[in-house]
Amino acid sequence: MAGLRVARSPGWYAGDPATMPEIVAGIERALRVLERLGATVEQVGLPGYELFNACGRVIFAAEAFSAHERQLRTHPRSFGRFTYQRIMPGAGICAADLLRAYQVRRHLTRALSGTVFGRYDVLITACGQATAARRR
Repeated sequence: MAGLRVARSPGWYAGDPATMPEIVAGIERALRVLERLGATVEQVGLPGYELFNACGRVIFAAEAFSAHERQLRTHPRSFGRFTYQRIMPGAGICAADLLRAYQVRRHLTRALSGTVFGRYDVLITACGQATAARRR
């Protein structure tokens, strides 16, 4: 790990009340281990995660609806309720909104490229807000 350059952005997850404390503690422990092994860990400022999330939801819904439109119209019950509810909002997304989401995605990609991936080897962040369910 010596020489590894690690970026961290706890603002993406640590301040969110939905994030379990175990998630934050686990990331902090992992970062301390990386530092002990010789990695350089630095906090970076990033655009708010909400912007990434909103942009991704618009693009996902529009593209998923487009890919499955025929099946959704002819056999809507072939989709599970959750999947159907995630994809159907794409029917109401106009081209202008989708193009704006693509523009925002390009802006966010450039922001990450300039502030993180141009200077660091990896960005450490949470991939979920809850721990895995315990087996019973």
